[in-house]
Amino acid sequence: MGNEHRHIYEEVSVKNLENPLIKKQLEQQLYLVQTYMNITAIFLDLNMPKPCFILCNWSLDAILKAVYMKRHGSIFPPREFSLDTYWNLLKMSSLDIALQR
Repeated sequence: MGNEHRHIYEEVSVKNLENPLIKKQLEQQLYLVQTYMNITAIFLDLNMPKPCFILCNWSLDAILKAVYMKRHGSIFPPREFSLDTYWNLLKMSSLDIALQR
């Protein structure tokens, strides 16, 4: 499971990006994801699982937006993704993970 998270972070890595706007936006998305996960850890320590579900959902949404931005070279990801878009983003990521093994 740890390898999957590492792989998604590598996929949205800001190294070798020509467009500084996309680079800055990806850095902001990654910071947002890390912030949500840090707050989730605090709520887990307090034995409060309900806020953790919400924060994990927000974190997943933010990382998928970052993946979308990098793949499509767009600064503005859609506000909401369709189920097909989620499926395509996740399918590609899990295929890449399976190919690395």
